[in-house]
Amino acid sequence: MLRAGSKPAADGVERRHPEQLILQQLREGRPCTVEELLERVPELTWAQLFLAMDILSRRGDVELSRQGFTYSVRMRPGSAGGGNANGSARPDHR
Repeated sequence: MLRAGSKPAADGVERRHPEQLILQQLREGRPCTVEELLERVPELTWAQLFLAMDILSRRGDVELSRQGFTYSVRMRPGSAGGGNANGSARPDHR
């Protein structure tokens, strides 16, 4: 059975949207840098991570702040990590 925000793959394995993977990491721990987030979610490429962070930031779920040569990412206080049922701000953002 598929959960909301999941999509079946050709191999039958359940896949989650990049936004959900990022929110899960931020809910489970402290704010982190972009590099730390890439280490925590190795299945995402840089491009997927940046697109997902853009979506989450525009949606108001996360806050990005510049720290030297990188960015720190954290859940926005009071955010439930919403979005629509499939976890994206737009119907198809691929």
